[in-house]
Formats: sequence, structure tokens, C-alpha cells
Amino acid sequence: MNALIREQLTVDEHGALVLKDARLHPGEKVEITVRSLEKPTGKRFINTARTLQIEAPEDYSVTFEDALR
Repeated sequence: MNALIREQLTVDEHGALVLKDARLHPGEKVEITVRSLEKPTGKRFINTARTLQIEAPEDYSVTFEDALR
């Protein structure tokens, strides 16, 4: 399947989501990304950024352009 399916679904009382689409075939492997559409809780971006664990060389902030080449 080369199609992109973008839907907004509501989680039911059992914590389940149901997505039915004719482009989906039995046995087909798909990738699903779930993100909440609720309003943010007021947590600031900087606080979230501080909790990230990024694996990169210590000097990556000045050498990242070399990695892009």
C-alpha cells in the first residue's frame, strides 16, 4: 500500500481504536503513529526538551553539517 490514511479517531472505553479502510488488506504490515489531539497541559517545550535522551557525539552541535554531507 502506498496510500497515506489520516484519520482522527476517538479511543473507546476499552482503550481501543478501530480503523476500517478498503485500502487495508488482511496480512498487510502497516505503521501506525498515535499522538494526542488534546490541548497541551501547559508543559513548556524547554522542560520537554530537557527530558530527551539524544545519542550524539559531544561536539555534534558544531559538526552536524558534516554528518549531513
